[in-house]
Amino acid sequence: MAKKCDNIKLFKDSLRSFIFSCRDVANISKREIAERLLLWLDYDAQTIDELSSVTQIEIRTISDFWHYFRNDFMENTSSDLYIDLYNQFALLENPVEIHSDRLSVKRQMNRWPSGLDQNLIALRNENKKTYNKLFDTKNRKSAHSILPFPFRRKYEP
Repeated sequence: MAKKCDNIKLFKDSLRSFIFSCRDVANISKREIAERLLLWLDYDAQTIDELSSVTQIEIRTISDFWHYFRNDFMENTSSDLYIDLYNQFALLENPVEIHSDRLSVKRQMNRWPSGLDQNLIALRNENKKTYNKLFDTKNRKSAHSILPFPFRRKYEP
């Protein structure tokens, strides 16, 4: 398919129609995989802000995939990308159903009857205070943090 397409737009259009043809409304796994692949198509060639490094990154998942099939791929692209894409398309052809153990799901769901439980709210608030204190302490110790946020937050207990 990629070799028949002269440009990325044609490849994306062909890929989109292929994904739509494989999407089975009755099969939930197949539908979810198809939706994930369609999202990858939608986000391709868009630029995002990477907050931890204060840079802008262009998403090129499908574009790199097209280049790979046309034997003009970028050398700095990880082979993991191609392996992951291959596995996603393989799942589209042969979806795998994941069945959770009923008992473990029930146990997890009954862990707290509600997110509004007072003990749970208190535990979350304590955790927030602890994390904020640790974050503030780390930022005070190091003038050159690996997370170059433009502001320094003060911890106030």
